[in-house]
Parts: sequence; C-alpha cells; structure tokens
Amino acid sequence: MRLKEYPPVKLSLADRTFWIPAAHWLENRRESIAFFRILDNISYVVDPNLYFFANHPRQRVGIKEFEKFPYILTPFFVIGLFQLFRSEKDRPFLSVMIMVPLVIISFIGNINSLGPFCLFPVIVVAVVSGLGQLYKLLIKVFKKYCNLAFVVFWMFYITNFIQIIVYEGI
Repeated sequence: MRLKEYPPVKLSLADRTFWIPAAHWLENRRESIAFFRILDNISYVVDPNLYFFANHPRQRVGIKEFEKFPYILTPFFVIGLFQLFRSEKDRPFLSVMIMVPLVIISFIGNINSLGPFCLFPVIVVAVVSGLGQLYKLLIKVFKKYCNLAFVVFWMFYITNFIQIIVYEGI
C-alpha cells in the first residue's frame, strides 16, 4: 500500500525520460521489509498495555488476550524503572538485561500465546524496585501509617485479582 503513496519520479536527460522506481528501492527491498518487521515486533513488545491491561486498545482477533500483571502494579513498574535507571552502578547490567530479550524477541517475534515472556523478569524486577522505593518512603515519612498503607495496598490487589478471575471466567 505504501508503494502507491510515492509520487512517480522521472529524470529527463536530453530527449530521453527515465522513470526511477524510488518506491521499490525504498520499500520493496528485503532489508527494508526486515527492518519494518523488526520495528513492529519491538513496538509491540515494549507496549505496557500488553502486560498490564490485556492489550486493551489493540486487541487482536482470534487471540485470547489476558493481563500478565495486575494493573494495580503499573505505577510501581514506572517508579521502579526510573529508580533502576537512576542507579549508576546497575545501569550497564540493567541495559544488558533489557536489550538481550528485546533483540531476541525483535528477530523471533511473538510466536506463543503468552506473548514475550522473556521480558517478565525485567518487569518483575522493576515492580519490586518500585514497591521497595515506596516502602522506604513510607517508613521515612509516615512511620505510623506504614501498616495501614500495606493493608490498603493488599485490599486493592486482592480486589484486582478477583476482578481478573471474574472477567476471565477462570
């Protein structure tokens, strides 16, 4: 479809006209097709909706989508990701830990129904780091109410878990 969007390119030399197939040179080559497939795979894999919201705005037909992680953990994932990248000593290890699965998935694609499960350890480490950061903040600022915050979090988490069970019909 994109081949038709390119305007025809012509080159006139003296009395001869040469039509240049620029669209085919840019879009129809094996390298560009492979590049765009890899780009599609990467953009699909790094989408947080796939992991926390059952790929909600972009559900696929014929594939049963489900939440890999409860959506209540999304803020902790974001906080943990920022916390992990802020640490100078862990940044090279974290970069390798993220890039190796991304490279593998970008070339292989999501062949299985679980999706890109080799990124699950990265997500779990980020969520745990975010929860640990919040716990340190609660201990420092609200020492009296730390247990109350813990109980409220677990109430929301269990409610979210019950919601997943009811929606999925397990």
